[in-house]
Amino acid sequence: MTKFLMKIREILPSLLILLLLIASCGIFETREAEDPVGKVYWNHFPITAFQTLDNLIYAYDYNENINRYSTILSDDFEFFFDTQDIQDFNLPISWNKQMEVEMRSLIDKKIELELALIEDKDDIIQSDTAVIYRDYHLVLTRSSGTTNFIGSMTLYMQRDTDGFWRINRWEDFRKENQVTWGRLKYEFIPQ
Repeated sequence: MTKFLMKIREILPSLLILLLLIASCGIFETREAEDPVGKVYWNHFPITAFQTLDNLIYAYDYNENINRYSTILSDDFEFFFDTQDIQDFNLPISWNKQMEVEMRSLIDKKIELELALIEDKDDIIQSDTAVIYRDYHLVLTRSSGTTNFIGSMTLYMQRDTDGFWRINRWEDFRKENQVTWGRLKYEFIPQ
């Protein structure tokens, strides 16, 4: 047993020094978490019509949200082009969710979208449906320059069976002789 105690005496100073070094490094102390690198703009659980409207803006302002775009549209979604655009530019009357999602994925340029309330039209928000009226100004920046798309839109939304709000109908309207959002969509129409 004395040999055992002698071994411990030899090892004990080294062991104590090692323990002091470990304790002084603070590896067992809690630390503050680092801030995230960048904020992700997206409402993953849009339980209000306005959160879905926010997601529409985020889907255009932030290209990293392109893959999420389809989640804000109902399965029976339809986009209706402005009637004057249909006549003047031979646009289709409407298109479906698949075409809308494909169109959004094709626009990989810098886009800035601003929505504004329409003074003489109040939003209609009910428990499971909503109608939202907005003026829009969308700026598309390309190497050849910037293009402004200005108009009005009416979004018809519904609360889906999962409790999340989705857009099921989108109507586009021209303001005077401005280029509409529908024209932007048509220029990038999937072939």
